[in-house]
Amino acid sequence: MSTYNEYLSDEELNKLINEIETEGETVAPYSIDEAVLSYVDKRCDKKKSKKISYYAYCMKVSVSIAAAIILMVLLPYFKDTGAGVPTKKEVIAQEASISKEELFSGEVISSREEVLSENSEKDRLKEMQSIIQSKFEGLSE
Repeated sequence: MSTYNEYLSDEELNKLINEIETEGETVAPYSIDEAVLSYVDKRCDKKKSKKISYYAYCMKVSVSIAAAIILMVLLPYFKDTGAGVPTKKEVIAQEASISKEELFSGEVISSREEVLSENSEKDRLKEMQSIIQSKFEGLSE
């Protein structure tokens, strides 16, 4: 067979015809029918497993849709706890309001963030001190 195309040249074709006429037809291997049938069976099994997994996926999706619909129907009937998300105006009003103690005390009251940062710094210092002491104790032993 020539290397540039898939077809036999005229010479190769005539040679093949002569070989078949002199030797007879070539017989297929004995196990070819079993190989083909097993290959087809495997392909059918794969298709069945794909169908089963597709049906399982469809069932999962339909159950999740049903659950979502049930939640949409039932949630309005539950009592509201009253702990909703505050609006922007409520938050701004709460931050802008001054407590009576702050107004009448005359001293500066630290904000929540300042107090938390001071406490965290104190905690860090205490932790570092305990670490250093434990290392000194470990060295002395």
